[in-house]
Amino acid sequence: MQSESGDNSAMPSIKNDNPKGPGVRFPPPLIMLFCLLGAFGLHYLLPLGIGFDAPTNLIGLFFVFGSLVILVICALDSRRAGTAIEPWKPTSSIVYSGCYVFSRNPIYLSFCMFLFGVGITADSLWLLLSCIPCGVAIYYVAIVKEEAYLEQKFGAGYLQYKQRVRRWF
Repeated sequence: MQSESGDNSAMPSIKNDNPKGPGVRFPPPLIMLFCLLGAFGLHYLLPLGIGFDAPTNLIGLFFVFGSLVILVICALDSRRAGTAIEPWKPTSSIVYSGCYVFSRNPIYLSFCMFLFGVGITADSLWLLLSCIPCGVAIYYVAIVKEEAYLEQKFGAGYLQYKQRVRRWF
């Protein structure tokens, strides 16, 4: 989707702006951190390995590195579009470029990828599976509020984007 100016990286606001943003009160990065710490705690108390050999564990580094690359790309795209990356701040435009072409929530997807990668690298089933409660918690804490906010603020433009791009991947 393109904005009216022809720029496909962001679209200006077209409806009334909520000065408080989407109302996300608990930072999603902390959700990921709590899931990571909880999984490490479970792994310490009851170690459950995946059973991969050492070379296979290196695949986990691919996920970890990939998640960090996605975060950097998203941060740069948000900065270029002049909009806040933090979900507790108001959004001034929707980013349609970079990773947002493939996912409406690439940052949250990268959090889950990070946990998945750490799980493979550390040979820990607990860490690998921690991406599931992380994704579920982020959905209910952030995504539901963000999507409602963006629909109200950007209207049909955001609804068309939702039809074209999946939530996760």
